[in-house]
Amino acid sequence: MKRWAMLMATASLVALSSAAVAQSKHTTLTIGVSQFGSNLLPPVENMVAKEYLLGFTHRRLTVYGYDWNLECQICTEIPTVENGRVEAVTLPDGRAARKVRFTLKPDLKWGDGAPLTTKDVLFSYEYAKHPLSGVYNGTLTGVDIVDLKALDERSFVITRTLNQCTPAQINDFRVLPAHLEEAKFRENPAEYRLKNGYDTDPTNPGLWNGPYRITSYDRGANTVMERNPYWTGQKPYFDRIVVKTIENTAALESNLKSGDIDFISAENGLTIDQSVAFQKRNKDAFDLEFKSQLMYEYLNVNQDDPWLKDVRLRQALLYALDRAAISARIFEGQQTVADTTIHPLDKVHTDDGVTKYGFDKAKAVELLVAAGWTKVGSDGIRTNDKGERLSLELGTTAGNKVRELVQQVMQKMWKDVGVEARLKVLPPRVVFGEALRKRQFPHLYLTAYSTSPGLLPEATLHSRGIPSEANGWAGQNYSGAKIPALDHAIDDAQLRCGADEQKKDWGDIQRLTAADLPIIPLFFRVNTNVTPKWLHGVRQTGHQYSSTMWVETWTAD
Repeated sequence: MKRWAMLMATASLVALSSAAVAQSKHTTLTIGVSQFGSNLLPPVENMVAKEYLLGFTHRRLTVYGYDWNLECQICTEIPTVENGRVEAVTLPDGRAARKVRFTLKPDLKWGDGAPLTTKDVLFSYEYAKHPLSGVYNGTLTGVDIVDLKALDERSFVITRTLNQCTPAQINDFRVLPAHLEEAKFRENPAEYRLKNGYDTDPTNPGLWNGPYRITSYDRGANTVMERNPYWTGQKPYFDRIVVKTIENTAALESNLKSGDIDFISAENGLTIDQSVAFQKRNKDAFDLEFKSQLMYEYLNVNQDDPWLKDVRLRQALLYALDRAAISARIFEGQQTVADTTIHPLDKVHTDDGVTKYGFDKAKAVELLVAAGWTKVGSDGIRTNDKGERLSLELGTTAGNKVRELVQQVMQKMWKDVGVEARLKVLPPRVVFGEALRKRQFPHLYLTAYSTSPGLLPEATLHSRGIPSEANGWAGQNYSGAKIPALDHAIDDAQLRCGADEQKKDWGDIQRLTAADLPIIPLFFRVNTNVTPKWLHGVRQTGHQYSSTMWVETWTAD
């Protein structure tokens, strides 16, 4: 009996050991992405590559979830009129406003164990409303929220004047740790954007409040994250997550095949053509999730340029592009042509009265001639009566081979109507950190913008969103569009909440955007997750909020 007991004990130990090995097989997850963010300071520069990292490490008050409904991340519940947390008020100056009461979840902590309280909320508001803060949504804290008061350590009330139709939506308000950052900010508010802890000391655990903390940060290359021991939510499966930046999508695929990375993120991963080809060859080892996004590829148009101020030139450039053919040849027909910035999947989308720019070479030529580009030189490029050649610089992000291919196709199509496109590429962190943010591009820049359900294009199309030195380069209206009627429509859509009024205001936004072309829309994007068969729970949201915000639900065999 003793010998049998010993044999059973030995077998049990072997079984336990095997189970432990099996359980620990995937303790580290290595993810491949094609872009690296320009910085880590949460409220500055809303860049997809940056938000992908922040999803692991920095949680917001509210976001849109997988079901496209608003949900809390670090608050207890979404404020509504019904639960007594939203109240209509009239300000002393006569303006209508909403008081909205939030409560933080209990026992929230920063990654160094310091409590996350309304003291952090108050500091974050003070910083974000500073005229030189450079936050990407300066309207939220500089115009919309006119007051923020703490009720106790966990509850606070905001008074907002603009967004009265969805008053609980406060997604762009990013809470920062006062115990680490307040002194830096007060020392020199104008320089805080450059001297904050997120960019000077990113491995400081106290900066992070998500399931993971950054433990190694090789700028432009790799980021290593480990579990946050002070995270009070669901415990994440992986001990360690590594995000490797490989700024070439062909090399990204090679690294996946060689096993140097485990999966490729949809947010910054393979192009459509690569994904389709990869699926055909590797479907037994990998799962591919193709999903249409509330994300559009478009041309930023520098409207300070005297030529591009003329709407006829902007319209001619779009008529000259056979976008349906580009989609068929480059995107396997999966990326639909965009008429405005609002995706057909979004409930506020409309086609009613929206100008559509189908491929029409003759119309493009007609508009160019009307705009004064009447002569065609021996090189095929048009000139005006001053003898100036219609030559435009077209930039985009380096390393994305499909974008560079689109550049080349656009160059050829424009050449066919007498427009020269001079191609330029820059690393993404330079594009978003300098060229676009400081509007240092002469003519056109090809990029993408990710939105969320019912998100007004205030940051990108309202004149308040034009970045400048005076506002600390806040906002994402990189084109510099100033269209009074569009400004009014965007403002009205925040204040007029009836169904008929909403339909009209959102319709006006789309009609005005299509008619005036403050930006030139191209396609709605389809992104692809490429995951190994053993990885589970990774799925796309279809909007601007990254899948990494729910990393604690990811598991492995």
